[in-house]
Order: sequence, then C-alpha cells, then structure tokens
Amino acid sequence: IHLARVQEAVPVLSNVVNRFGPDPDPHLRVQIARALVHRAYSLNDLNRYQQAIESSDEAVRRFGDASEIALKVLVARALMQKSRALTELNDNEGAIRACRVTPFWEYDRNTTS
Repeated sequence: IHLARVQEAVPVLSNVVNRFGPDPDPHLRVQIARALVHRAYSLNDLNRYQQAIESSDEAVRRFGDASEIALKVLVARALMQKSRALTELNDNEGAIRACRVTPFWEYDRNTTS
C-alpha cells in the first residue's frame, strides 16, 4: 500500500470504530477489533507509534476478555502491533512484556489438555 493510502485508511478505520464500537453484535465485534488492529498497523507504518499503542490498547481493553477465538486472535495481533511500536520507541522490555500477555496462548494451553 502506498503511504498516501495508509494515511487515508486511518480516519476510515477510526470512523468504523466510532460508528459501530458499542454494538454488541458478535459479527460487528470482530470487525471492530479488526479495524483497531489495522489502524494500529497503519499508524506503525506512518511512524505514529504512540497512536499505534493507543489503538492496540483499545483493542485489548475492549476485547481482551472475549471468549471467541476470532477475537482472541485479533487481541494477539493488537499486542504484536503494540510490541512493534514499543520496539521502534526503543522500549524493548515493554515490547517483550506486550507479547507475554497474549491471551491466545492461555486459550491454547486450556484446549490442548
């Protein structure tokens, strides 16, 4: 994606989150989580690392306790984007911590026994 397209994507993704964010519909929740993750990814590409961290944190705050596997995977991706931003900000310890709290691994442990 060209940088200009990435810049255009951020407000569109924010609009999705703002417009549909409080909706409890399970299908919309996945799309909202996906928009937050894509926004974090795009913000990282634009070197807007603090905003990428905020978008990732919002995904974790909203969906971190979800039981649906699709949302757990998206929370894990949000944490990876947070880790990427923290690495760019030279906070390597924070980046490692972000990856260690991934709820997806908790799910994986519980289903393999």
